[in-house]
Amino acid sequence: MLIRFNFGNIFSFLEETEFNMLPAKSLKNHSDHLHKVNSCVNVLKGSVIYGANGAGKSNMIKAADLFRRIVVDGRVPNDIRYIRNKFSEPGTPVSQSVEFSIDGKIYSYGLSYTSRICMEEWLYETGVEKDEMVFERTYSESKKRPVLKMGNRFLGKDEKKTMLVSLLEENILKNDELLLLHADIVKEPRLSKARSWFKDKLMIFFPSTRSSSIFDTQYSDLKFKQFSERLLQGFDVGIHDVELHEDDLDKFVSATGMPLDKMFEDIKKNLAEEKQDVIETKYFTIGVTKEKDDRYIIRRITTNHVVDGNTVCFELKEESDGTQRLFDFAPVLYDLMQTDKTIIVDEIDRSIHANLLKMFVEKVMSLPIKGQIVFSSHESGLLDCTIFRNDEIWFVEKDHEKQSSRFYTLNDFKPRTDLDIEKGYLRGRFGAIPFLSHLEDLRWED
Repeated sequence: MLIRFNFGNIFSFLEETEFNMLPAKSLKNHSDHLHKVNSCVNVLKGSVIYGANGAGKSNMIKAADLFRRIVVDGRVPNDIRYIRNKFSEPGTPVSQSVEFSIDGKIYSYGLSYTSRICMEEWLYETGVEKDEMVFERTYSESKKRPVLKMGNRFLGKDEKKTMLVSLLEENILKNDELLLLHADIVKEPRLSKARSWFKDKLMIFFPSTRSSSIFDTQYSDLKFKQFSERLLQGFDVGIHDVELHEDDLDKFVSATGMPLDKMFEDIKKNLAEEKQDVIETKYFTIGVTKEKDDRYIIRRITTNHVVDGNTVCFELKEESDGTQRLFDFAPVLYDLMQTDKTIIVDEIDRSIHANLLKMFVEKVMSLPIKGQIVFSSHESGLLDCTIFRNDEIWFVEKDHEKQSSRFYTLNDFKPRTDLDIEKGYLRGRFGAIPFLSHLEDLRWED
């Protein structure tokens, strides 16, 4: 579970900024929105982020996505010129840290870096009487290499482990590498846990992201297939049921006449690491999976619409953009109900009608989900305290003098329980909206 995310000198965030999923102690409503981490800590199961265009909503999600990719890849970026805040002093490191929970235990992991150099990296187990250091790593300017400090639980009185630390410092751990990358060498289980949280428990979706999971074997699972069909039927988009088709690549090309030669070469390059990919063509949305025997399997979804007792089959590509977006969300909602993943979605309202979106969000927030969902939106209709708690509604606003984004919650304003939140937001009561000139001052006629 995500507890808090801190970041500074990254994209539009000049100063150290915090986004968190911690409930305000003063709020008692929507108690079903709380996940119990341990006997002392609860976290929220959802949050929505509002702000004007250019305020920094997407930048926060981009920062989280960058952090995830750095940890999964195990290396800091080669060049931070397009990552760091443009108004910061040259040479100032980018900083990112996250507090999260796994199996009831809480960890804090963070790093700071410049181009090709990890300046600091640390992992602590928190939530105990005293924070326990797992490791600290700093960059030594004089030695031009990392200096490691491991926790007592790892070192103990084992001289071999002390020698391993020296070996890591002098020969193994490169300046641009994370210690988490060498978890198999260090053999400290908490390093592997931290990396696996980023890799397996944190999922991030942007407007252009297509969920490849809708083309894997999920739809061959009857339970998921029925869940997805009930979800789509509930949204009244005309779909009766869904079918998953699986073909060998050559058979698919032969049957459809698709000229995939060049596209296939690109697919093979991308699949060297990803193992699967989503391909958009003029008539098809298809998933390509590389099997262990080096065969390439095409998977695609079709939908069935029933009119006057007649069933008509549609390719997914023939459905509306909004319906296709719902197909992306079906495995997301299913994951939230089955696992404790944290899912972050940028511009959740893209291509989805306001009423449909509100219905989806109400469903997510009312269900006993095991995971967390965080998303940004411009749809003010979601500003409803029957859906969200005050501490689940976040705003981001840019300081025009410093050109730096900042976060705050609706709860900071302590609004009355009977206040129309949507109307107050649109009137600028909570900030985080664009300020426009009077139309007559724009002189469009000239």
